[in-house]
Amino acid sequence: MLSYGNSIISVHNSGSIYSFDKLTNTINWRNTDLSGRVPNISLIFNDILTVTDFEGYVHFFDINDGKNIARLKLGNSFFVDAAINENKQSIIFVNSDGAVSLIDMNIKNAQ
Repeated sequence: MLSYGNSIISVHNSGSIYSFDKLTNTINWRNTDLSGRVPNISLIFNDILTVTDFEGYVHFFDINDGKNIARLKLGNSFFVDAAINENKQSIIFVNSDGAVSLIDMNIKNAQ
């Protein structure tokens, strides 16, 4: 579970991702794209929610509406850790096999 602004982001055991409004106790959005993939919320970077799964994928979601932006395969095992790099333009992921991946998040002009 992550707190971000007035929202709390959580994953249900079905794989659905929820954003709850802290002030009104209502659901902002729900995404079911990862049902059955055992998603794990990693972190939020510049309004992008990163979610990992047991197959070695990192999924990127818009934090404001829950829409899937991208998906990237980094290995064949689940992730054990993620952190924002000090330069604030990349994210480091570590999977259960010990592989370390750095993702450049400098996507200001991406469409």
